[in-house]
Parts: sequence; C-alpha cells; structure tokens
Amino acid sequence: MPSIVILPEAEAQMEETLSYTLERFGEAKYLEYLELIRAAIRALEEDAQAGKKRDDIHPDAWAFHIARTGQRARHMLLYRVRAQVEVGRFLYDGMDLPQQWPGGWHAL
Repeated sequence: MPSIVILPEAEAQMEETLSYTLERFGEAKYLEYLELIRAAIRALEEDAQAGKKRDDIHPDAWAFHIARTGQRARHMLLYRVRAQVEVGRFLYDGMDLPQQWPGGWHAL
C-alpha cells in the first residue's frame, strides 16, 4: 500500500471546505463530508491509481472525486504518484483544474 502525503495547501483547502460545510449545512453534513474525504484517502492508500489520470491538467496529474454512490459531493483530490501518493490540492470540481496544479510540481 502506498503512503499518502497531504501537502499543506490541500490540507488547508479541506479544512476550509469542512468549516464552510459545518457553518452552512450543519453538523450532519459536516460529518458526512469528513467521512467522504477520509474514504477517498483510504481508497488511494489501497490503490494509488484509483483515481482518473488527467493528462489534460499535467502529465503527472490524477484526480479522485470524493462522491460515492448515494453521497453527492463536488470536490476532488488532485494528486500525483511518486514513491508515495502526494495530494497537492482539494478542489471544487467546477474550477479550472489545469490552473490549480501545484506550481512547484510543474518542473518535476
């Protein structure tokens, strides 16, 4: 199983999204979204290629949408696979994703 590294910006984006969810939709939705995020991370721990390869974003880009059957969600983990899975962003799926690829990763 690959290890997971969540970069600080992705972690901050998760915290911001969860805070917004709690404030706007209440504790039940907050807990539901938190579990979707945790389940997505567990899925990547089990299979780094569980997401979708996204060459349109960057040759190293993978995206894993956190929605599950019966559980709607509009966010995804944007990551790359090296010796470990590196989650660089946690993004709303309506964003212009190529612009969101972590800047420090362009040269790598």
